[in-house]
Amino acid sequence: MSKWLVSIIAFTIICITLLFINDEQSSEKTTNVSVQPLVVTSETLPKIAIQEVVKKSADAKIIDNRRPLEIVEGQEEHYIVECEPELLPELLPETKQEEQIRQSYVQSLSSSSLPSKQLAYALFSVPPDDKSRLDLLSSFNGRFPHNSIVLMEMINLCTASLTHPACNQTLLENATDIDGNNGALWYQIANYHAASGNELATLNAMREVTKSTHFNERFFSDIEVYMQALKGSGVGNHISNRSTAIGINAAKPMNVSAIVKFCRQKESYDDITANLCLELGQLLEVQAKTLFNSHIGIALQDFVHLAEHNEDALKDNKHKKDKLRKEAFTKQFNKAMTLTWLDENLYWYLVKVRERFGEKEAANLLVKEAISRSQREDYDPCPTTNR
Repeated sequence: MSKWLVSIIAFTIICITLLFINDEQSSEKTTNVSVQPLVVTSETLPKIAIQEVVKKSADAKIIDNRRPLEIVEGQEEHYIVECEPELLPELLPETKQEEQIRQSYVQSLSSSSLPSKQLAYALFSVPPDDKSRLDLLSSFNGRFPHNSIVLMEMINLCTASLTHPACNQTLLENATDIDGNNGALWYQIANYHAASGNELATLNAMREVTKSTHFNERFFSDIEVYMQALKGSGVGNHISNRSTAIGINAAKPMNVSAIVKFCRQKESYDDITANLCLELGQLLEVQAKTLFNSHIGIALQDFVHLAEHNEDALKDNKHKKDKLRKEAFTKQFNKAMTLTWLDENLYWYLVKVRERFGEKEAANLLVKEAISRSQREDYDPCPTTNR
C-alpha cells in the first residue's frame, strides 16, 4: 500500500475521533492534537471507497463494462453509473518506482521559472535536511509575495513554530493586506495568537472573523496546485497524482488546538469571550468550506453551552452533527465520488464547486452532475478491459 494512503487512513482515524469533540473525554484529547481541515469522505479514503464498490453479489451479471442496472421503479431519475467492480482495483498503481518518479519530478520544480511550479515545490516537496516547510514557503514568499495560499499556510505553520524568523507581525500584516476579508485567514491568526498566549489579540482576531465577508480555508486549492503542476508532465496519472495530493495534504499539520483550548473553559466565561467563541462557532458551522471545520464550529458552541448548562442547545447541536455526518456519507455521494476517479472532467467540476460553494453544497451538486451525465447514452467512464 502506498505510504500516502497509509497516512490518509491514519489521519482519518484522528478526524473521526475529533468529530465527537464536544464530549468531555474527546475534548480533553483535542487540546494537544494538531488536526487538519480534512473532511472524512470517500475522497479521503480513495482505495477503501473503491474497494467497497468491488464487493458484488454472487449472482451479479455483467452488462458490457458496467454493473447491472438495478433501479427501483420510480427512481430512474436518480441513477448513477456504476462500473463493473472487478475492473476498479487496476486503477490504483502503487509501485515504489512510480512514487519515486513522481517525487523526483516535484523536487525538480525548484528550478522551474514558473511561479506555479515553484509553488507546488514549496507546498509539496520533501524539504532538504537543513530546511523546513516553513523555510520553503518563506523563501517562495520572498520571491513571489502576495500569494494568499502561501501566507495562510505560513501562519498555520507559525502557530507551531512561534520563534521562526518568518513568524512576526509583518507576516500577519502582509496577509491581512492581501486577504483581510477572508474569515479563514483571521481564524488562522486567532490560532496563532492563542498559541502565543496573547488573549487580547486572540479576541480581536476572532472579532475580525465575524466581520469578514467570506470564509475560505483554501484546502482544496492546495490539491489543485499539485494536480495542475503534474498535469501534462507525463508523470503518474490523474488517479495516482490525486491520491498522492490528498495524502500529502492529510499529513500537513493544521493547528486548531490553540483556539479550541482557548474556547474550552470549564468554568464561567466572561461575556466577551463567551460571545465571541459562540459567534465564531456559529460562523464556522455555516460558512466553513470543509465539513470538518463545520464540526469544529459546533464544538466551539458546545463549550459555551456546557458552561451555561444549556441542555436544549447541546441536544440541538448533537442533531446538527448527526445530520452533517449523514450528509457526508450518502450512497449517492459515494457513487458520484467513485466516478470522479474514472471521469477526470467530473473531478475538476467537483474542484470548482467545492472552492466556490464549500464541501456540503458541492456534494449535492456533484450528485446532480453525476446523475445528469449518467442519463446520457454516450456516457461511459468505465474501463473497457481489465488491465
